[in-house]
Amino acid sequence: MSQDKADSRCAASRHAATRVHPFKLELLRQGPAHNQLMSPITPYLALSGNAPPQTLYFPFEHRQLLSRLGRLRQADRTMPAMEREAVLRDLGEPLGQVLGTVPSLYAAMTRDEEPLLHVQLALSALELSMLPFEAVVAPDHFPGGNKPMLLHSPMVVTREVRRAQRAAVRWNRPPKVLFAFASPGGLAPVPAQEHLNALRRAIEPLVRRSTETDPEKNKKERLLKVGELLHVLPNASLRSLTEACRSQSFTHVHILAHGLPIQMAGGDRYGMALCRDGEPLTLATVDAAQLVGALRGGIDADDNCMPTLVSLATCDSGAVDSVLMPGGSLAHELHEAGVPWVVASQFPLWMDASVLLAESLYAGVLVGHDPRRVLLEVRRRLAAEVPDTFDWASLVAYATIPFDLDRQVADFRERQTRALLEARFSMIDEMLAQGTTGAELRARIAPLAEDIREMLRRQTAAADRVDASFSSERARRALRAEWLGMTAASEKRLGIAYQRVADAETAQKDADTAAPDPRAQEAYRRARDLYLEASHEEPHNHWVSTQYLSMGVIAARGDKAALAALVSAGKLRWELTTQLARLEQLSAKGKDLAWAWGTVAELTMLGSVYAGRQFRQGQAQNTITEACQAIIASAGSDPFPVQSTRRQFQRYCEQWADDRWSALAKLAVDQLSAGG
Repeated sequence: MSQDKADSRCAASRHAATRVHPFKLELLRQGPAHNQLMSPITPYLALSGNAPPQTLYFPFEHRQLLSRLGRLRQADRTMPAMEREAVLRDLGEPLGQVLGTVPSLYAAMTRDEEPLLHVQLALSALELSMLPFEAVVAPDHFPGGNKPMLLHSPMVVTREVRRAQRAAVRWNRPPKVLFAFASPGGLAPVPAQEHLNALRRAIEPLVRRSTETDPEKNKKERLLKVGELLHVLPNASLRSLTEACRSQSFTHVHILAHGLPIQMAGGDRYGMALCRDGEPLTLATVDAAQLVGALRGGIDADDNCMPTLVSLATCDSGAVDSVLMPGGSLAHELHEAGVPWVVASQFPLWMDASVLLAESLYAGVLVGHDPRRVLLEVRRRLAAEVPDTFDWASLVAYATIPFDLDRQVADFRERQTRALLEARFSMIDEMLAQGTTGAELRARIAPLAEDIREMLRRQTAAADRVDASFSSERARRALRAEWLGMTAASEKRLGIAYQRVADAETAQKDADTAAPDPRAQEAYRRARDLYLEASHEEPHNHWVSTQYLSMGVIAARGDKAALAALVSAGKLRWELTTQLARLEQLSAKGKDLAWAWGTVAELTMLGSVYAGRQFRQGQAQNTITEACQAIIASAGSDPFPVQSTRRQFQRYCEQWADDRWSALAKLAVDQLSAGG
């Protein structure tokens, strides 16, 4: 079995290590959502968990609220800091006083458990959507009293539209980002290049390198790999956006455009300034319903085609200007139509802040960080880096939170950690392909190796803290064993890289005579110890036990005493592991059966070391031939088990060549090559 199986194994239930404490606050009133003005005499029912219902009154006349919101929207960067703070506090302090009367919110903020509080605001009344809850100032008796609550407490607020059926959330999908921008004539140019650069920086850690040595071919391959993660739609029109979403399934959509009011019967609504189809300089204002249809990819699509997250770098995309008609802001209606996460701006969005928003949001989300923690970080960065604007308070997120979001985020983080690792290893492969040798190459590999190890340390630590409410003890141990195995497999790959550097440096074409490199041997010893630890967590896992036996032999090269001790202690493990793999063959099917046969083939070859005098070369050849044919037959149309096992035996022929197993390894490679 090859180390690549670490990428194919499906872990049991997972839960993010650092849980977020959820607190749902529903604010309800009688009547339809629209056509109700804000009034201090209107009662709203506050519901939170098992706390008793509570009646709240918001101290705003509708005219007064519109006036205060207007002052926020008209503020510019020339406004003195004291005046800017006063404008924001005119709304933030009354909101804080109202929320401060909710005892369950105070209890949630003063708990001793998870450090991050996630307040989920479920709003049924459209007029409540006008309130900038994100700018709330904590009352005196709350933590961070008399200061902006979201900046001075570990707290994040998202909104949710109350509806009969919640949007389906599929967070753990291979990411594909659509960046659409429009800058029609008559409006200020949008910072498209700056946003593109920000998104490129965000996806850069995930882009795999090419081993192509020709500069032009390398560049072309790299662009193709970038295109697998990011699609750019310039001069976006409603039609081109629809066609893009129909032709590909995007998990994340980032739209950069101007926000413009649309006159409708009953009042204005904010829309988006796109281009007219085929006329990039002509303005076409798009409303929320049209944008929803475009993101679905047309009228024949359904909510399953919707992206998981849409970010709107658009002025007033989260603003509600009129409550007379059903509906709401762009963000509100996108969320209501089935987009699980929508990030938008309640007020005019400054261009430099929009760039910061794009980079910090996607740099966190795409590598697998919890979106709630990312939202907290984005807001704090906006407050720190663009302090002369209201953009930190303007940031609004509509979010559907399924019961298993923690698990979905953990699964996605695992997927992205694997992608990050592959990107780092592709950089090492690219360096090796360029033919550079010596100390310079080792110096370039060293920081990548440390980066890889640090990523794995973080992920394994997360696996150590899997929450009991989502996993049994057995599942937690299986998860830990998987990540120990992944860490060991990465150490193994680092060892191979260092050995290749050493072989090239000494100009030894015959790997049989190449001396083991100290750095490579150290990596192999790390891998051996990690595989052993993984086998302790999951003793019945024949894959990790096989890899321990393999790395034990490789790490002991050049040390006869260590090898003799290993063989003496490892013979029983070798016999038991072989029996475990044979037992799995009795019940396994498909790919699982192929992996079991792969283990048998590798253990049979390792019998040249561990079986001692009982080893029979001819019998081993027959077993390996049978195993390779069974791998090909069991894998069916999936080439991965065959290719993965072949790569493992190829290492025994090259980097780990030894007279004891070279002929058997070559036999396996030939058999698998013929069938794969």
